[in-house]
Amino acid sequence: MALAGWLVLLLSLLAGLLAEKSLWPFLGFYGSGPDFVLILTVFVALYHGRRRGAWFGLLAGLLQDMLFGYFIGLSALAKWLTAYFVGELDQIIYKEISFIPATFVFFGALFNDLILLIGVSPFYPADAWGTGTLIDSLLRASYTAFFAWLFYRPFARSARTGWLKPREY
Repeated sequence: MALAGWLVLLLSLLAGLLAEKSLWPFLGFYGSGPDFVLILTVFVALYHGRRRGAWFGLLAGLLQDMLFGYFIGLSALAKWLTAYFVGELDQIIYKEISFIPATFVFFGALFNDLILLIGVSPFYPADAWGTGTLIDSLLRASYTAFFAWLFYRPFARSARTGWLKPREY
């Protein structure tokens, strides 16, 4: 991917972080909102593989932690692992139907929440594993997958023919 592609991803990441924190009260559904950073991370992993996806997830999660997190590095770890595992499957996933990547975003969001719960549970043991947590995670994952479905076509078009197209070596 050319330098312009990385700049587009950086601007998209910053827009996602801004939207996540400024629009969350308006987009939220029963206290859960979409994770725009996770959507972008999964999309990068799907189109650029595990290595670039994992690096992007690590940097995006670290930026998310530094700006809004309480535990620096926890979101970075969660996004890094999610992108790595999704990126492992980039060659065998049929990416032409937006439902399939949205499904990967759904399961990626559940995996991301599981890592966050494991990381937070030593500090908040009574709150971390309640039944409301599972419902919140399912709601957040569903909501995030819905937004992934909405945003997938423009990203896929750019990843196939535009600025986000992987370089041929």
